[in-house]
Amino acid sequence: MARRATKTPLPLLVAWLAMPVAAHADRPTPTLHERPPPSAGRGRSDRPVGQRDGGLPSAIETSSGRIDAPAPRGVGERDGDGAPLYPAPPEPGSTPPPQIRPDAATGKEGALHYRVVFDPSVAPFKRDLAFDRANADGSLGLSGEGVRNLRVRRSGARPGHELFWGHVTLELVAGRRTPLPSVAPSSELLGMQADPPLPIRVLRDAAGNTSVTVARGDGADTPRRVELRYLMDAPSTYFSAPLGPGPARDDPPAPKLDAALQQRIAALWPTVGVRPGADRQANLVALTGYFRSFVPGPGPQPGPELVTELIRRKKGICRHRAHGFVLVAWSLGIPTHYVMNDAHAFVEAWAVGEDGSGHWLRIDLGGGAESLELHGADDHHLHRPLHPDSLPRPASYVSEGSPRLGDASGPGEAWAGAKKLIGAEKFHRDAPAGAGPGPTAKPSRQPGAPDGAGNGGDQGHTTRWLEDRARHLAQARRAPGQGNAAQGDATQGDGRAATALVLQPTTAVAYVGETFRIRGALQTDAEGVALGGLAIEVWLVDPRDRTKGREIGHAITAADGRFTAEVAMPMDARLGDWDLVVRFAGDRKLAPSFSRDGASR
Repeated sequence: MARRATKTPLPLLVAWLAMPVAAHADRPTPTLHERPPPSAGRGRSDRPVGQRDGGLPSAIETSSGRIDAPAPRGVGERDGDGAPLYPAPPEPGSTPPPQIRPDAATGKEGALHYRVVFDPSVAPFKRDLAFDRANADGSLGLSGEGVRNLRVRRSGARPGHELFWGHVTLELVAGRRTPLPSVAPSSELLGMQADPPLPIRVLRDAAGNTSVTVARGDGADTPRRVELRYLMDAPSTYFSAPLGPGPARDDPPAPKLDAALQQRIAALWPTVGVRPGADRQANLVALTGYFRSFVPGPGPQPGPELVTELIRRKKGICRHRAHGFVLVAWSLGIPTHYVMNDAHAFVEAWAVGEDGSGHWLRIDLGGGAESLELHGADDHHLHRPLHPDSLPRPASYVSEGSPRLGDASGPGEAWAGAKKLIGAEKFHRDAPAGAGPGPTAKPSRQPGAPDGAGNGGDQGHTTRWLEDRARHLAQARRAPGQGNAAQGDATQGDGRAATALVLQPTTAVAYVGETFRIRGALQTDAEGVALGGLAIEVWLVDPRDRTKGREIGHAITAADGRFTAEVAMPMDARLGDWDLVVRFAGDRKLAPSFSRDGASR
């Protein structure tokens, strides 16, 4: 039986790397014009656990806790009987290739429907199809370049990458590429299992479009359905990441616009607020702020200037915003994709990180719909980006009335701008607090769904567990004799074993841009409960307002519950005191807990 303890989250003094500190007089004098070393905390590092027949691990350890492999559901005869169905495309040459044409239907949409494929869920941002080419008339197409085999990665999970289960039903016909949903354009496969087993190949093109095809023979010319369960990764920096200054040094190719289209789009640069030669960060900030400020409503009439008029008048929903964004970005030479799925359209841009390296960054631009219904969310977990959204959020994008949770970061219209969200109550109730109302928004208290963080930036953000922790600390100060009572942030009496987190003493001073090591242990009084392979979140909590904080990293427990992690002090952290807190989000057997405050040390 493990012994429970009542150690504290530790106070940290955050300092600039160049600040003179007496206790650190022996530190080498920094060179002020040099960029700080790359942050070791750029991303989470999820990992697979165990192994099953067929090449799939039995579970994955994520920031949402341990998530078991999806159970087989079988291949249904109709869409809806099993996992989401992705039909085979038409025979090549029988229909025009997919295109996105500008349209004048710029008012709010009615009901949208989104099929949940991944766990943790990235709704509404799965990648069904990405467009990477502009035609002379301003429509968007697929280049189809760079097609390669996407093989299962046998060397294990990549550092700084998060893991996602995928589960779909595919209709396969020899010689045709059936789309396979992906999480990010650079996602790799870590495992897959097809039922019934077929000789399938997974392909990936230069835009990150993933597809599955089957070899000819044995009746493969007749449409056949296969249930595919697969494990896919994605870098944490894809979902959100602080941007760095300066030019990108490792751009992938960007499409060139037709000369006449380039001239028409370039004429809009002053309107959008971008300029050629500006660094990548400045142009992405301007682009995002401009296209997030679109509003649904009557727009220009159809005609040859429709696309430029849509941009000029700032009218439209998600597809109009994404269309305009990629055209302006391409006119500036910025690699960008227009990405769509069954409910939403958004963009991916090649951004510059704090360490000067480039990476794909998902950018939501909002939208407009009366409702969004999530299908298949049952017992799935909500993904929450590691970093808050650092891009502009104009008033027309931010809406306190919009539903907020999960992968949608902060108050705004990230759920495709839908006023009403249906089906979110089916998400796993133990998912950690996702994005939710910011400091000025009213908290959402949907039964069974967490509320959470807004666009915190340096000030951090509010989540339900931080609010519960702040109340607990206030009660402990009023009743010191009871200060070491329950540490959990879950409702008691749900049958799960109580846990406690111990955080060992660490450095008293942390420097922005540098890493430091933490050690601790997850403990429980319950017998026979495995403590290994569990995710521990590492948070900075503002002691001036203990309802606000930010996650800066995570650790994975060893078999005895002990953990060690290297975390980085964010470059934009406020100078001064912070509380270092670790949190276990809980799983199906163990209740959540967080480390204690210094007042009860």
